[in-house]
Amino acid sequence: MRKLVKREKMLLGILLLLLAVVAYGWFFYQPVMQRLSDARQRLAAAEDGLAVDQARLAQLRQMDQALYEMRLSPDFRSSLMPKYDNIKLVMVELDGILFAARDYGLTFGQPRFDKRMAQRAVELNFNADSYTAAKDILSALYVFPYRCNLQDITIQPLENTPQADIAAQPVSVRLTMTLYEKL
Repeated sequence: MRKLVKREKMLLGILLLLLAVVAYGWFFYQPVMQRLSDARQRLAAAEDGLAVDQARLAQLRQMDQALYEMRLSPDFRSSLMPKYDNIKLVMVELDGILFAARDYGLTFGQPRFDKRMAQRAVELNFNADSYTAAKDILSALYVFPYRCNLQDITIQPLENTPQADIAAQPVSVRLTMTLYEKL
């Protein structure tokens, strides 16, 4: 084997150095950069999740504050769920509200029971002197002092009148009111 000249030794040294740099980049630098990129992506995802959780926490605190303020209001006590078989007091309240109607009819359904409460559906029919009077009655039912849910509200004119005149004409109203009582 012959001896390498100085120029060949330098070229071989440069080639080995270049090979070392490529090997370093391929086996060390690139995997480290990939892990760093993955870590940055996980960090961004975690920061996004943190922002969502902080927004959710702020919303929950706001809702807690609203519930606290609602519990302090005088209306809260009136909307508490009464004990089961509160029908006499319900009738007194309904009679006071429906007194403004021309006439009315009530049909109480059988209560449905679950673990902690009873639900009683009440079919209400009433006639009012005008749409405005019916709206006032419905508004009073909406703020009924006992827990309830108004559903299937239908308002129709009593007489065959054009739609523009319904506000001043007598109307018929049908709805279902579900009363909630605790056991």
